[in-house]
Amino acid sequence: MAIKVLEALADCVASQSVAAAAAAAAAAAAAAAALADVATEECAQEQQLQQLLLRRWQQLLEKQQLLQQQQQRQQQQQQQQQQQQQQQYEQQQQQQQRQQQHQRQQQHQRQQQQQQRQQQLLLRRVSVHLVLLLLTFSLLLRCTPCCSIASRMQRSTTASSLVSAAAAAAAAAAAAAAGAAGAAGLQLQQQQQTQQFPEWRSTSAECRSLASCENACS
Repeated sequence: MAIKVLEALADCVASQSVAAAAAAAAAAAAAAAALADVATEECAQEQQLQQLLLRRWQQLLEKQQLLQQQQQRQQQQQQQQQQQQQQQYEQQQQQQQRQQQHQRQQQHQRQQQQQQRQQQLLLRRVSVHLVLLLLTFSLLLRCTPCCSIASRMQRSTTASSLVSAAAAAAAAAAAAAAGAAGAAGLQLQQQQQTQQFPEWRSTSAECRSLASCENACS
């Protein structure tokens, strides 16, 4: 439309027609006004479209933000669940370790108790053996002089049996005449023992008091 008006103006200028030029100018002004109106309408429509697009874009952005927030919440929940699972797993491991330690401690205590019992039994046995050894050793120490005297007396008995028998018979005859045969024979026997074994005088009472020396000397 504007191009046609411009062409008409150009023709008017070329023909030098004032009236035609004025008419052409009026037509051009009308066309420009029409174009301006069309342009303003198009601008308004474009602005409306742009506003709609902006609104839709904002809505999309809001939706994306909401989706991102939801995703973040889900991720946080998943992380919290994972942390809880890890904590539960760690607690289970700690409980298992504690149970294992408790079992080991119980086994160690049982072993210690068994060792203590064995040691106590060994100590009792050793103490019993030591007591028996000490008793036998003390018995031997106390019975040794008695046993030595008894053995010497037994050896000398066979050598001097005839002499002692004759002396005892003579003493018995003399004592029978005096009326004290038994006492004289016993006195003579004790005198013979004390003469042959002087230590018998000091140890005879102790040896007679020790009944266990009889078995030890035998």
